[in-house]
Amino acid sequence: MEFGPRPDNTQSAAFHEGLDLVDAAEAWGLDSAWLSEFHFSPQRSMLSAPIVVAGAMAARTKRLRIGLAVYVLPLNNPLRIAEEAATVDQLSNGRLDFGIGRSGFVRSYKAYNIDYGESQGRFDEALDILQLAWRGDAFSYDGVFYRVNEALVVPQPEAAALEEPRENITYYFERQARLISASGPKGGRAEQRNTAAALTALSYEDILRDRVAFGSAPRLVDRLHEWREVLGINGITVELNAGGMLSVDQIKTSLSILTNDVLPEFR
Repeated sequence: MEFGPRPDNTQSAAFHEGLDLVDAAEAWGLDSAWLSEFHFSPQRSMLSAPIVVAGAMAARTKRLRIGLAVYVLPLNNPLRIAEEAATVDQLSNGRLDFGIGRSGFVRSYKAYNIDYGESQGRFDEALDILQLAWRGDAFSYDGVFYRVNEALVVPQPEAAALEEPRENITYYFERQARLISASGPKGGRAEQRNTAAALTALSYEDILRDRVAFGSAPRLVDRLHEWREVLGINGITVELNAGGMLSVDQIKTSLSILTNDVLPEFR
């Protein structure tokens, strides 16, 4: 979910619309809802602070898992991230799936006055600190980018919350790595150009055939069975409004078809 704004609505309306969809997802049987993170993109998304929205979701749901896809570690202090994520995890009774990454939006780093060339090093150190913080003991850390002096982080996550999403999120990043390595030569800008060219060359028929699951409930069931047999997947992540142009009613119709007519075939 991106909590995208609409031209004729306020920014607060984007949050109300997104949370209304979260309520529908919970009521209609989806397993989880995942939040993106975008900065300085008012035309696309209001989710500059997805961890705050995750807390709101935790307060209004009972069963739905809450995912971050992804929390951009290098743009914040990892000690603060550890506190925030553990707090949402406690509020949700262990329903937080904490996805992390560096982001490919260099503009965000420029606005934060952080060199994108440091993003990998900052990410690695931040991940080290998170793992130390969630062991439950006081710790110190002396890195190139971050230093911690005798910190004892509270609250701590529930242990199950760290292990339950392991297989799922590991598969996600393995899949992304395969896609990136197959998209073109190494090197960020050249690779991005090649990927963009390949996507631009796709016709609608190509997209329907190879890239998406569209159509009636029977067609969706057939496509998902095909993906499960060919790819060995045991679950999917659904983006209901990728282009941001569908109405709320259209999104809810898709969600209703998915939960009422498609999901029962796989449970």
